Amino acid sequence: MKIVSCHIENFGRLHNYSINLTNGINVICEENGWGKSTFAAFIRAMFYGLEGERKRSVEENERKRYRPWQGGVFGGQMIIDVEDKQYKVCRIFHEKEALDEFEIWDTKTNLPTKDYTKKLGEELFKIDRNSFMRTIFIGQNGCETAPTDDINAKIGNLTENSNDLNNYESANARLTEVINRLTPARSTGSIARRNSEITRLESAVQAGNSISESIDTYQKYLQVELENYAQLKEQVKEAGKQQSEIAKSQKMIAKKTEWERLKKDVEHRQEMLVDAQTAFPLKVPSPEEMKKQLLTFNKMEKAAERTSLFEMTEKENQDLNALYSLFAQDIPKVSEIDKMITLNQKLCVLEQEYAVEQISEAEQKRFEVLKQTFEKDTESLSTITAKWNQRNAIKSALPSNQAVAEALKASIISFNQGKKTMSILKIVGVFLVFLAMLAVLVTKYKFVGLVFAISGVVLFIFGMMIGKNKTKQTCAVSAKFNQLQQTIVADNALIDRIDQDFTKYLSAHGKVFEESTVSSVLQDLAEEYMEYVNLNKKVQNATKHTKVIEIDSIQEQISHFLESYKMLSVETKFTDNLYLLKDKLAQYENLQDKKQKYHEATISYQIIYDEILEFLERYGFLPEEALGEQLNVIREYVDAYQTALRLHQEAVCSLEDFEQETDIAKLKEGVLQENIVSLEELNQKIMNLSDRMEESYNKITEYNKEIEKFREQYDTWEESQVKLEEVRQIQELEQTKYDLVLKARNYLTLAKESITAKYADPILEGFRSYYTMITGDLAEKFQVDANISVTVDALGKSRETKTLSVGYRDLIGICLRIALVDAMYQEEVPLLLMDDPFTNLDDKKLCMGKKFLEQIAKKYQIIYLTCNNARSIERSVSR
Repeated sequence: MKIVSCHIENFGRLHNYSINLTNGINVICEENGWGKSTFAAFIRAMFYGLEGERKRSVEENERKRYRPWQGGVFGGQMIIDVEDKQYKVCRIFHEKEALDEFEIWDTKTNLPTKDYTKKLGEELFKIDRNSFMRTIFIGQNGCETAPTDDINAKIGNLTENSNDLNNYESANARLTEVINRLTPARSTGSIARRNSEITRLESAVQAGNSISESIDTYQKYLQVELENYAQLKEQVKEAGKQQSEIAKSQKMIAKKTEWERLKKDVEHRQEMLVDAQTAFPLKVPSPEEMKKQLLTFNKMEKAAERTSLFEMTEKENQDLNALYSLFAQDIPKVSEIDKMITLNQKLCVLEQEYAVEQISEAEQKRFEVLKQTFEKDTESLSTITAKWNQRNAIKSALPSNQAVAEALKASIISFNQGKKTMSILKIVGVFLVFLAMLAVLVTKYKFVGLVFAISGVVLFIFGMMIGKNKTKQTCAVSAKFNQLQQTIVADNALIDRIDQDFTKYLSAHGKVFEESTVSSVLQDLAEEYMEYVNLNKKVQNATKHTKVIEIDSIQEQISHFLESYKMLSVETKFTDNLYLLKDKLAQYENLQDKKQKYHEATISYQIIYDEILEFLERYGFLPEEALGEQLNVIREYVDAYQTALRLHQEAVCSLEDFEQETDIAKLKEGVLQENIVSLEELNQKIMNLSDRMEESYNKITEYNKEIEKFREQYDTWEESQVKLEEVRQIQELEQTKYDLVLKARNYLTLAKESITAKYADPILEGFRSYYTMITGDLAEKFQVDANISVTVDALGKSRETKTLSVGYRDLIGICLRIALVDAMYQEEVPLLLMDDPFTNLDDKKLCMGKKFLEQIAKKYQIIYLTCNNARSIERSVSR
């Protein structure tokens, strides 16, 4: 199987790219970023579609990664030879895989075929994409390989008649998954987890044997404590009756004591009120008045802060006096200065334009030369270019039209040969009729004559009908052939005529007509024409002097404006002077505003200060230096007075309310004190009994909790016994299952290794041959095991190749891949797709690697992609 050609409409950065491939080595050596890996991905996609459909990463999702940068149709075509047939494969990729288009035609009939489906790679190579990437495709820094089910099945020639090797990895994975799920060796295995559960249940069952005895013991404790609690309750009830009899006389004593306390409290509060009032010389301010004065003091502090904030420094006063002198005659407006700045900007633009419009002597000479070249042109350069593009398009189509004409001519010759065959059929028919007549007239076999007659008539009629159809087809094809011949002749004539016109045109412009350089010459002429147009405009503008008058007018306006404020200076430009004047105006306005705010803050501070002095004088206080502290002290005096006044009023009200609610006459008569001591003793007795009852109640509660806890443990114990038996049965079943699955996996591995071991020797032989071909060294130290893994004998031990350098690992991977392909494909061999696999080889091995490629190219078609001429081979492909 080989690829004849590829055409990429759009794939990644590749656009409208075509390439023809041959047998042997096809080298594509391009710089980094050209799209070599993209081209390799396109070939893979034509065989297997795009990979990583569900991946979010652009690097892993080929549909996202290779979606055309410039838009357009995403996909392309590929022509392949398979055995004795040739096919054209077309794939168009869309947003989703379900929308992708796949078509395959038989190039001989130019009709769609069902020989292959969209699973083209699997049907051609008999391996999946993963196996393709490990064998037929050899990528940069990815030369190492490992066998898959498809590779093993293909090597063992089992792809058509058995699924054993194809399903080994999936079957092994499923068995491993079951083993990991059941394993007793890991804490995550169900058997290991269940062992822990069995141990826990066994401990719970063993510990539950003494629960019943504990319940009986606590039941006895509870009964004793309930009887004790009932006795204590009866004693408390008897003491309560005694207490109610004594409480009546005790209540009268308490009321008299309270009456005496209230009278003393009123006297004490009156003394406190008099003491608080002595702090005020004249009268007591209200709390609202004090709050108002404190707020006024806060305002005074803020006014003082504003006065300090806006107080001007000595330098600011000097600057303001200087600005008074500058703006003594008139104070400009910001809008007037901005207007002058705008005029100055316009002046700068006019001066720049005037300088640009002045044409130099060199430019004048260049203009005269270009004028002689382009002034006499009758057609525009764009029209000339369009004619050349039309000529190229017609010439590109000529080979295709000529090929079609040759095909039509061959068809006409074929039709003419068919006519001769029809004439022979008619002659044979007539001859058979003649024989039939002789048989009827001369011989006695009438039936034979009848058969000859019928056969002759049938042959004659058949020849006549086919002859008519051939004649019609020949006329139609001849008409198409003649029309196409006329088109070809006309196209050749047009091409010759355009070539003659271009020869004259280029000669008139001092150029020589060569077909290969016409496009670049036209580009040069286009650049010269644009230069001619620009110089012509400059010549036209150089004769105008209106800008000079406008420039002088603006300069006079700005000079007059600056001179009125003594800001005109020969040493500095208008721009600097205008912005300096604008800055001085802003400084003047800021200083003037600051001076006004300082004056207003000073007046506000004095008004507030006078208001506070008036308050102090009104209540008889002399002002102190620290007014804020003095006002806070007066507020504390006011608060103390208000508190004393409120407490005195509350004490008087409490006494009045008590005397209205109580019979004062009875309180004055007095109360007997004979039962007071016995009542205190009784209260102590009740308290002791209550403490003992509470202690008894707590014991009863604790016993009930313990009994309930043991009952719950007993229920759990019974459940644990049942659960333990169930878990043991499940554990026994899973242990049996685990042992069987473990044996099945071991037997499966042994069976797979016994099959793959049969073809390990041919792969080893091929690997050693290719290794020696590249390195020149013997490869006896390398071995290939039943799993198609390469090991190397070193220092008396067999070692993995992972310990070798990157270059050696790539070398071993390349040799093993080709050996695998040799073993996999005994008859119809595939292509080899190599994306710069020799990157990590040293110079010696690189040189031998090129010879190695030339050797295997005798058997395989190789597409070799590289970015370095040192790793390239002196062969290329046509595009």
